[in-house]
Amino acid sequence: IDTIHSAKGQTHQATLVLETYFHQPDLSTILDFLVGRNNPSAGVRIRYQFLPLIYVACTRPTHLLCMAIESNHVNDRQIDELERFGWRIDELN
Repeated sequence: IDTIHSAKGQTHQATLVLETYFHQPDLSTILDFLVGRNNPSAGVRIRYQFLPLIYVACTRPTHLLCMAIESNHVNDRQIDELERFGWRIDELN
């Protein structure tokens, strides 16, 4: 287990990105980018300096990328969009 910073320039078979908080949840704020939209939804504050880190995290694995986002930070519309874009959504209890 390590940080995104340490993964730069390396390749892995699988990567797990856990949602963290810096004034707000980080992964749930970039859901629009995960479905190919470059402009966030109205009212969503994006920490744009976080996007390059997520890019690094998403481009390191060769087989599996898992993003763990707290379920109450994602609504049904966003889940539908993510699934249409090819993401597989599993809710863990």
